[in-house]
Amino acid sequence: MNLDRVALFNGIAALLMLNGGCSMVSMRPTIEMVDARLKHEKKNVDFISTVVPSVIEERTLKSGCGAESQTISGTAFVPGAVVPVVSTYDFSVDHGKYADGSIWLGLRMDGPLHGLPSGARLVPRGDGGTDVTVLTADKRKVDIIKQRVEEGTLFCHWRDFDYPYD
Repeated sequence: MNLDRVALFNGIAALLMLNGGCSMVSMRPTIEMVDARLKHEKKNVDFISTVVPSVIEERTLKSGCGAESQTISGTAFVPGAVVPVVSTYDFSVDHGKYADGSIWLGLRMDGPLHGLPSGARLVPRGDGGTDVTVLTADKRKVDIIKQRVEEGTLFCHWRDFDYPYD
């Protein structure tokens, strides 16, 4: 391996290690990534919706939000060099049900890294509403997050209220 290839390899490795906001995980199932994010309570936003879980799920899936490819480019600094790095990420919406009947939604990111930049858990309430937990979101923006969830457009706008403190 010559020095240029070593620098390129080190640059890519450095970029992958420094990637903030998304979990550095292998090809784990989306539900495992949702479960892991649910444990970070300080990064989640909770609210009550009057819309039932199945309607929120249906609106989210029909919206087409989140289905995109994005090419991210940048540079990585390695000893003695600045290395250009370009990666393509495919985003998709995954969903399912827990054994208790609650629904999970996940915006999955696949590329050199696999992660879950956004997601939600929808738990039915006895009064016909939904207890909603939105993953890795900004608690200062609950009203707009609630609106986007109820519209089914959460994954079109996730960057607008991603958890800002990391």
